[in-house]
Amino acid sequence: MILGFKNKLEEKGLIFNELEGKAGDFKKKWEEVFLNNISKSQKKKIKIDSFLWHIFSYEKLPCLKGEEAIEAFDKQTKKECYIFEQHEDNAFKVMNTHKLKAKDITTELGEYLSDIYIASSCFTWTYIVTHEKECGPYFYKKED
Repeated sequence: MILGFKNKLEEKGLIFNELEGKAGDFKKKWEEVFLNNISKSQKKKIKIDSFLWHIFSYEKLPCLKGEEAIEAFDKQTKKECYIFEQHEDNAFKVMNTHKLKAKDITTELGEYLSDIYIASSCFTWTYIVTHEKECGPYFYKKED
């Protein structure tokens, strides 16, 4: 599904490096970094294995939602980031991302058919677009 907007982003000057079979590694890293204070029992209760973004929909971590999330993501300084999907094996390292905006990763209808996770290359912030129209998008930035 990422390939659906990849061409559009390359036209904006973003550079994609496909990382075959690495999405699982990034999901694990995402969970280690952003969910480090959430107990195993809490993770199980909110079915984090199904969707990592449940941490936000179940309000276990404070985050920005909807238009506030979009605005925060668009304003966030971005140089390099990782993009992966919940149920895909490949991930992307994306460079030259200073022009990346939230509208670039949604369809013309403002929705997406998969769950897209974007994280800074050092995993200090994350932006998630979910497949469920009433959930998200979400933006979360770790405290310094």
